[in-house]
Amino acid sequence: MTGDSSFSSWDRSVGEYGTSYMGEPILRNSQDAATEQVYTVDQGYSFTLGALYRLSERWTLGAVAKPPFTLHLEHDRKDTDYITPDASDRQLNDADLEFPWVLGAGVAFRPSDPLTLSADVTWSQWSEYALTTRGRDWNPVSGQTIRTDECDDTFTTRLGAEYLVMRETYTIPLRCGIGYDPAPAVNDHDRYYTGTLGVGLQKGRYAIDLAYEMRVGKAVNGSMATNMNAAQDVVQHRVLASVIVYY
Repeated sequence: MTGDSSFSSWDRSVGEYGTSYMGEPILRNSQDAATEQVYTVDQGYSFTLGALYRLSERWTLGAVAKPPFTLHLEHDRKDTDYITPDASDRQLNDADLEFPWVLGAGVAFRPSDPLTLSADVTWSQWSEYALTTRGRDWNPVSGQTIRTDECDDTFTTRLGAEYLVMRETYTIPLRCGIGYDPAPAVNDHDRYYTGTLGVGLQKGRYAIDLAYEMRVGKAVNGSMATNMNAAQDVVQHRVLASVIVYY
């Protein structure tokens, strides 16, 4: 759940675009003009529903649903023209960031006591992803109007395995997984692939988990500058840790 979050904000600083006589976009000298946009989270709430159903000792089904929700933002836009300072402008506006439906389903198979195999798929309705400010709907990925740019929905798929090393007083879970995790993009999606490794320690009421994830994308992020050839090859690394206390 997300509440009043005065510490949450992000900004984008870009050069100002003009148009050449050929109709192609050109980037003005960043020393001449610049645009800075800062969005600050004012308020927003969301919730997630999940369910598990055990078909047998070996098979378990799961489902998750995250209804759409809205983040209310404060939008501070500052246009600076260093050649003609009188033309500089600053606007303060309210904005709404609309997040879409997310639905997922999965299955887990336990062929033996220490080993569990799992698979799941998640659908995200990115076609309904929108930022509303100054009376218009914008695509948050490209910064263009929704009428011009629209994101496609995505399907994420994952395969995973867990093996439990069980001892008298503690258990060590070993985990690994692979996945296809596309990100929203204009009229398509950015293709990302993930690999994960994890290890944990459970003793009594306490459990500690550590996981590493590598996320690889080829020719992605092009929608951030639709008028330029800005696609990138990306490799991301992430380490996650958690502590659980059972009551």
